[in-house]
Parts: sequence; C-alpha cells; structure tokens
Amino acid sequence: MLETKKKVGLFGFGTVGQGFYQLIDEKSPFEIVKICVKDKNKPRPLPLDKFTYSIDEILNDDSITIVVELISDAKVAFDIVECSLKKGKSVISANKSMISCKLSTLIALQSTYNARLFYEASVCGSIPIIQLLDAYYSNDTIHELSTICNGTSNYILTKIASGKSFSQALTEAQSHGFAELDPSSDIQGLDSKYKLVILIAYSFGLIVDPGNIFCYGIEKITKDDSDFAIENGHCIKLIAYAAKTITNEINAYVIPKLIPQTHLFNLVNDEYNAVEITAKYINQQFLVGKGAGAYPTSIAVLSDLNLVEKNRFPCYNLSASNSIFSNNTSIKIYLRCSSQSTLNSLKNYKIINQFQKNNLIFFILEISLSDLITSKIENDENAFIMVF
Repeated sequence: MLETKKKVGLFGFGTVGQGFYQLIDEKSPFEIVKICVKDKNKPRPLPLDKFTYSIDEILNDDSITIVVELISDAKVAFDIVECSLKKGKSVISANKSMISCKLSTLIALQSTYNARLFYEASVCGSIPIIQLLDAYYSNDTIHELSTICNGTSNYILTKIASGKSFSQALTEAQSHGFAELDPSSDIQGLDSKYKLVILIAYSFGLIVDPGNIFCYGIEKITKDDSDFAIENGHCIKLIAYAAKTITNEINAYVIPKLIPQTHLFNLVNDEYNAVEITAKYINQQFLVGKGAGAYPTSIAVLSDLNLVEKNRFPCYNLSASNSIFSNNTSIKIYLRCSSQSTLNSLKNYKIINQFQKNNLIFFILEISLSDLITSKIENDENAFIMVF
C-alpha cells in the first residue's frame, strides 16, 4: 500500500519558492498541491492548475496540513501565518521582517492553538543557526554574537573591495540573483536588523523591538572608505552584533565594521554568511555558509519541513528573559564627512585621530551608541560611519 504524501500549500513562487519546489522530488513524503501567487499574467514554469490566486483556497483546504509562506509582504505574510496556526496547520516562513516584528504574538499563537511555526529560513541562509542555538547553545551561556547575515550586502562589499563602484557591484549582484530589484532592505541594513532580533531571542531569551536597534547600512559607502580600510589592513563587512553585559543588559546594532585581515570574517566573501558565537563554556565557534540565492534559503525551508515530518520543532528559550535592552555602550567609530558641521552634530565624543584627504574630513572617535543614535547621523547624506 502506497503511503499518502502530506499536502503542502505554498505561498509565493519567486526565487526561493521556485528553488524550494525543485528540491521537493518524487521520493519526498511531501507534495506541493497548490501554489498561491498574485500576478495572473506572469508566465509560470508549471501547469496553471498548480496555481491559485486566492489565499483562502489554501487556508480553507483541510487536506493541506502544512503551509510554506515565502512572500515579501510582511502584513499579508502575518495574516497567512496567523490564520494557518489558528487552523492547526504547521507553518514554515522565511519572512524575517514579519517574524521579528510579531515574534511575541507568534509565540502566543503557537501556545494557544498548539500549532507549530518554523523559521530557520528567515536567518542566515544555509547556516542552521536557530536549530544550533536552540538545541546546542541552550546548555551554555552566550556572551556575544557577531554575524554577516545579508548575502547581498556582503557580495556588494566584496566587489567594492576589488575596485568596483557601489552601483556596479549592486548591478552585478542583481544579475546573479543575489539582490532584488528593490535592494533597499539589504543595503540599508534592515534585513540584517530583522534577523538580529530573531538571533537575540534565541541567544539571550529577550524579544527586542526592531525599532530599538540602531541600524546603519552600506548605501553611502565610497571608494574613499574602501581605500581607508585596505590601506590600514582591514576589510569592510556589514555586521549585526549583540552582546550581554555583566549587568544583564543586551547591547546590539547593525553597522558596517572594519575587520582586521587576521579575523575569519575577512575570508567570508561574496554571497556567503557567517556567525561567530562566544559563550561561557564552548568559547568561540565560527560558522560559514551561503546566504543568498535560491537554494541556500530553500535548503533551510526543506530542513524545517523535515522537522515537521519528525514531529519536532525548536522551542523558544525564555531562560534569560530577565535581561533588558540597552544602547548604553561605548563604541569606536570611523567617521567620514565633508564638513566640521557633521562632527558638531555629535555630543560626548572623544577624538582619537583625524585627517583630511580629497576635500573630506576623517575622524576616529569614541562615542556611546546612545549618543550616536540621538545625533541622527544616519540622516546626513554626506557622512559615512563604520565601527572598529
């Protein structure tokens, strides 16, 4: 007697959705029976009877027990996930902006309706970081976490370091499918910030409002900044960082960082992601894997699907929930600007070094993260900052 395959409803058929569909082969215990998309006129590589344009056709089908949500719209994604959980369906999502903004609500929904939500695919592509933090590091105490978690920005920074302009690097990333037509979430650091919220939850047991995390992207980087890094034996990476202080405060930010050539992050190029974890007993661990493109995220979705089959899923760890979030930490930054007025907008800083080149002014400063945030330096079109 043939075993009946578990029916899957798929929302979204973009790069990741198509990659995921290709990974579900005939031997899989799952079958994608219906795919919900928006655009009725877009050419599809599958028979039209595979597609629906109605969300309810999947949500109201009791034979579909698993929903895979791979769309970009965070509001619609939440509606899909909420309804699916209330109906007792298992849900897999890669929508990091939705998950980070609704994490408390999603945890409550799982508990109330005894439903299961998986989101390994929302963070770090092919690196199984959520499963690792949940199953492995729950036995340790994490002190610090640094990650390159956006393959698009890392690809762009790699190409800039090789001599290409920002626009050339971005166009190349888009041509390879590593960047969307609208790359703003990636290059502004928002994508990394949403992922960091999820990582903080699993690392430190604290749910942080994404709006509280300082986020500064790479869109204002110039050749002058890249030259400075190279001339001083560094490379530039967009780093999402979080650490726990001895007073139980969690500090976090997303800022481009000057990485010494001796650091392992210096070897993480193109669309690759990496995570460095420092913990009490295990000390340091470093993980690397592809973070952009169809298959890295699709593999993570498939991994979550296998957890559904094995009837298990990561459990949110509240053991460190007595922590509080704080921006009261001192950081050392590089500031490139075109006039002294930019520096005047800051307060309570200490100048370590300064020089001029090509009608630009460069400063190395010590400043508290809270003072940097209140300065609103991210609104200065002529400035660019990096953290040491």
